[in-house]
Amino acid sequence: MISLVSDKVTYYICGNFNINLLQHKSSQQVKNYTNLMLAYNCTQIITRPTRIADHSATLLDRMYTNYIKMPVQPGIILSDLSDHLPSFVLIKSSCLKPKHSSITLRHKYKNLDKSTFLQEIKDALDMQPVNNGNPCQVVDDIHSIFNNTMQKHTPLQSLLRNKRKLINKPWITQALYKSIKEKNKIYRSLE
Repeated sequence: MISLVSDKVTYYICGNFNINLLQHKSSQQVKNYTNLMLAYNCTQIITRPTRIADHSATLLDRMYTNYIKMPVQPGIILSDLSDHLPSFVLIKSSCLKPKHSSITLRHKYKNLDKSTFLQEIKDALDMQPVNNGNPCQVVDDIHSIFNNTMQKHTPLQSLLRNKRKLINKPWITQALYKSIKEKNKIYRSLE
C-alpha cells in the first residue's frame, strides 16, 4: 500500500477483511484498522452491512479507493448465493470516456502534515455524538469528517496544460514524461 500512495495512482481495494466496521466504537482493533486506512487516504465505498443474520449484522466486505472525487455508485445485491451479500460498485472511469476539461483539479499533498491531519480527524471523531442504532449514519459521518478534513489539509489546485494532457495517458510515467520533454527541447534547438 505504501508504494500505491507514493506512486500517486488511483487504486481500489476490495475483499472480505474479517474486521467488522460496525464495531468501531467498541473494538480497539477496528479503531486501529480504520485509522490505518484513513492514513493511506482510503475511503470506504460500501457502507451498509454485507452479512445479515437473524440477530446480527456485520460489515466485513469492503471496497476502498483513494480517489474520492470520482463518481461511484455502490450497491449490495439481496441474494441467497452465500452468507455474505454480494456487493458491487459502478465507476465512471475516465479511461473509458475521456473528459475534455479546460481545468483539471488535483489534491495538493506536498505540504500535508500527516500528524496534524490525523489529529484533526481524531478530534472530530471524538466530538461526534454517539449514534446508537444507525450504523449507516455513523459510517456516513466518518466519511464526511474525513472528506472535510481532506479538503482543508490538501487543497485542490489546477494542473498545468501539459499535465492535463497526461491524465488520459496513464501509460506515460514521470520518467517517460521527462524524456519526452528533453527530446522536444533538443528537437526545437535543431530547428
